Amino acid sequence: MAYEAFSTDEAIDSSATAKVLTQVISEWTFHKYVDLLRSSIPETYHESILQKLAYVAYEMVKESALSNLSQDEMLKLVEIQLKKVYVKSCKQLLDNGRITQDDFNKAVSLSNIDSMEYKNESKEKSTFYLTLSAMIYALVVVGMNLYGNFSWISVFNFISVIILSLYVGFYFGVNTKIK
Repeated sequence: MAYEAFSTDEAIDSSATAKVLTQVISEWTFHKYVDLLRSSIPETYHESILQKLAYVAYEMVKESALSNLSQDEMLKLVEIQLKKVYVKSCKQLLDNGRITQDDFNKAVSLSNIDSMEYKNESKEKSTFYLTLSAMIYALVVVGMNLYGNFSWISVFNFISVIILSLYVGFYFGVNTKIK
């Protein structure tokens, strides 16, 4: 079905448009499929919902490309329309008695994309405890050098330089975001 639409649609005149179409359709159908799997909607209805989503995504991306919308504008528009279609499809199942109100509420409240964004935000770690540990360790090393008279202090200093160097590398690695 998608191949026929791609091959017969003369509005798709570049490989870049086809690439964006393919990416948007595959990403949104994947994420909504995850939502459907997590929901209580019977599997027999999954395919029809996903086909509606793929069709709307296809039409929205195609129209956005023809309207020369920026990619951000296009993605926002596609997201809004796909969420409407998803809710409408689930509502049709509810209205036809195929699912219960609880099934509907659960299905429309799930969002694999939103939960992924939340998980990514929660992965950011604080380096406070690591910094505090490194500072205490450095103070112990300084104290041992000032007040200690140990025969093995040079080995201890060498190991301490390595440990503190690893800390500095880790600290900058955690606090530097790749752009």
